[in-house]
Amino acid sequence: MDSIGFIITEYLPFSQTFIYAEIQNVLRFKPVVFYHSLENLDIFPCDNLVHLKVGSWKLDHSFYGTSLLSRLKRGIPFVHAYNFYRSAIKKFNIKILHAQFGPEGVYALPIKERFNLPLVTSFRGWDVYSSPKVNPCVYDGLFDVGDVFLARSVVMRDDLISLGCPKDKIMVHHTGIDIKTFFLHGMRKPPKDGLVRILMVTRFVESKGIDIALEAVRMLSFTQKNFHLEIIGDGPLLQDMIELSRKLKITSFVSFVGFQQHSKILEKLLCSHIFLLTPTATGGIKEGGPNVLKEAQACGLPVVSTQTGGIPEVVLNNESGFLVDDGDVKGIVEKLTYLIENPEIWGKLGDSGRKHIEQEFNVVTQTEQLEKIYDTLLH
Repeated sequence: MDSIGFIITEYLPFSQTFIYAEIQNVLRFKPVVFYHSLENLDIFPCDNLVHLKVGSWKLDHSFYGTSLLSRLKRGIPFVHAYNFYRSAIKKFNIKILHAQFGPEGVYALPIKERFNLPLVTSFRGWDVYSSPKVNPCVYDGLFDVGDVFLARSVVMRDDLISLGCPKDKIMVHHTGIDIKTFFLHGMRKPPKDGLVRILMVTRFVESKGIDIALEAVRMLSFTQKNFHLEIIGDGPLLQDMIELSRKLKITSFVSFVGFQQHSKILEKLLCSHIFLLTPTATGGIKEGGPNVLKEAQACGLPVVSTQTGGIPEVVLNNESGFLVDDGDVKGIVEKLTYLIENPEIWGKLGDSGRKHIEQEFNVVTQTEQLEKIYDTLLH
């Protein structure tokens, strides 16, 4: 069986379960993971792992120099790396390289060029909006030589084209989720105890707009008393946001539970009524298409979020939830108020969301599309 060499420098953080789901659903090719660091292997087992040891990227080293010593310094790492990859490619019968983020695509370029392998590069979000700020030319070589580029949303595709990606090499390929893991349930009826449970799962960084959500809670508490926001996640701004909740005097309306395993997040999705996510395009960083919004809708939860980045492709405004402008606190409060006061619409919104995710973000169908892309590169 032909193999796909997946380039994943960190295999695998809990935040990247979507990558594991994609790899596990590749059926017509054997997945082989090239990695630098390894974690959570008990959670994300993989039969075919290749450890990229220090220096294993050095296929781009030149033999040229001004002295024999300089040539040796460049040439020895090259020979070691060349033999390393030649052995792995032959052993696993690797036919295509698939880099899981933009920087991994850059790393994979020398492998592609030395062994004449097609290279697919998936862009996920931060690699589009953060890396080019540090080095505006970071992807120039990749765009020139890479074969196929996959973007998570139409907005991301257009932004990559503006960075120099050829239009004829890029396409939108949605990241799918394992639909069978999520049950159409949620608390889709008025709560018996009267308390409407709102859930947020996020990372505590500036672009996630958690301060906006907390301000919305403060305003919402003026007219609504029977609700509670639970925020799952960790990050550098966690303590700042806890302190902000104290300053806003909303500690009775919000709780911070920190990092949780994915199984625990699923439990929380199934016992919540509304899902909230308030990212912003702070510093030009846009959301690709948050997987947590897909998961929430797969569980039948109505969603309130913003229109930043690829979110409008994930959440159908006024059908599976409500979207407001970036940073529109008043709009968030209005939509939450409407949902709290009209629980009879939760089921309809949830059904629409589940159907949308099944049709557009099912990892099985998305991986089938991915295998068809692989086919075009081999024939």
